Amino acid sequence: MKLLVKILLSCVWCIVVQSCSGDTYLNVGDEEGKKELVFSKNQSFSNLTINSNKDWSITSSGEWCKYNLGSGARTNVIAIHVDENYTKQDRECVLTVKAEDKTETVRVVQHGY
Repeated sequence: MKLLVKILLSCVWCIVVQSCSGDTYLNVGDEEGKKELVFSKNQSFSNLTINSNKDWSITSSGEWCKYNLGSGARTNVIAIHVDENYTKQDRECVLTVKAEDKTETVRVVQHGY
């Protein structure tokens, strides 16, 4: 009887997973889930977590803001690296992560001298 219940539950689980596998899930943020990274004027890095059930890619709107992995499969933690800001002005850019029909953005701010 227990074996029959386990088999039945396994079948139900497979049906649920199959029915949801077509929907794209994408969630991007830092360790706390925030969608904004703030850096001092110095060269620095921070981690960004990308959770997805599909393959994803990332782009940056600023040449000074780089990442160690431009695309990936499923969930990854990537390093965001910013060059030193030698100006007196704060600067900002947007990181855009895409997975099929879903898009998430993260704002990156770096202070100046």
